[in-house]
Amino acid sequence: MVRHAATRVPYYRELFRKLHLDPRDIRTASDLQHVPVTGKAELQARPITDFLAEGVDPTRLIRLSTSGSTGQPSTVMRSQREQYILQAVRLRTQMLNGLRTIDLRLSVGSRWLRKHPLDRLGLFRMRHTDGANFRELVALLHRLEPDVVMARPSVLQQIAQEAARTSTVLPTNRITFVGAELLTPSVRALVESTWGCRVINEYASNELLLMASECRHCGTLHTVDDAVVLEILDGNRAAAPGETGRVVGTGLHSFSMPFIRFDFGDIARRPIEASKCPVGFSSVEVIEGREMEFLQLPDGGALSPYTLQRTIQAIPGVGRFRVQQDSRDRVTVLIEHSSSEVLEVAKAARRRLQPLFPTAVELVIETVDKIESPTSKFRYIHSTVD
Repeated sequence: MVRHAATRVPYYRELFRKLHLDPRDIRTASDLQHVPVTGKAELQARPITDFLAEGVDPTRLIRLSTSGSTGQPSTVMRSQREQYILQAVRLRTQMLNGLRTIDLRLSVGSRWLRKHPLDRLGLFRMRHTDGANFRELVALLHRLEPDVVMARPSVLQQIAQEAARTSTVLPTNRITFVGAELLTPSVRALVESTWGCRVINEYASNELLLMASECRHCGTLHTVDDAVVLEILDGNRAAAPGETGRVVGTGLHSFSMPFIRFDFGDIARRPIEASKCPVGFSSVEVIEGREMEFLQLPDGGALSPYTLQRTIQAIPGVGRFRVQQDSRDRVTVLIEHSSSEVLEVAKAARRRLQPLFPTAVELVIETVDKIESPTSKFRYIHSTVD
């Protein structure tokens, strides 16, 4: 893959020549450390053709747009064959977690509508819905009675809360696969109690599709080592087990548009002890979220979005919420209350959140009737502090 990119992809060819790197010297995963990390800023600053392999017809490629969580969407392109390979990797991992060939899957809030050839044979069937209208979604769930549901945590949380508010009974399914956002214990418990199912957390991206998936045997997130080389970096060095760092990935099957040491902006860490799970792949202990979701504190420290999200969702009466930070000394928390005790919800939020922040930070709590859903990923927490 490295030799291919350094020879046929304009961006990587320029990069290797500029640094006098010989792609033949990159023989193992550990050798990748000699290749500079590429981020979304580089991808967005240059024409898409700079990242496509020469000789590839762009009109014959599948074009995907990332969610634009950093403020500006990016374009990802791959061939139909590459898409099938990456889908097969995901299917294999889901089968290890209990998916059957005869199962009907319902993807809620997805935009991918192309049918897989196996679907036409009645295998790994997939249906899609945007899930925007609750009544229509409930009717669809009762009509299809899917064995498997796939959605983002915030989407499932909203559905479960609306079902509780309206005393609506949702049909049960066997497995729910969630991804694209942080999954907190409270949301996991809510989904499991609402659908009566097992929840499997997936870590995926449009650039490389599935990169890690929760294991039903040991409970950790196994990386997909035969499709992605996943690195955790502390600065420019590999983070030691137990240390948090940036997630950097190299795709092993995306030749049309290679991603070599691509920085996803997520924060994670490896477990201190290696997993003894029979699955055999390496593990990621926790995905803490994106760098943009860490709140920057006046003393130079940072507050984990996982801690903040878990604290807010444990407050009785809180529905959806959004945290916005525009400066180190001011944080605004919007809370969509699900009860008539608005003042009590606000007081409880301040009482539980204030100890997380130093006294130099002004904490603003605002209660609202409804927080509108975006068209892409729902970001609970967003910091524009550099």
